[in-house]
Amino acid sequence: MSKKRFELLNDAQWVLIDPLLPEPKRRKDKGGRPWASNRDCLD
Repeated sequence: MSKKRFELLNDAQWVLIDPLLPEPKRRKDKGGRPWASNRDCLD
């Protein structure tokens, strides 16, 4: 992950929130753009 100007959550907070978010869905045909990570989207 690249260095950002700021982050909304530190690592300790992220450990608590991460299990509550769904895993990105994968297409069966492997087409399309890969999903961004939940953390990148939230930050």
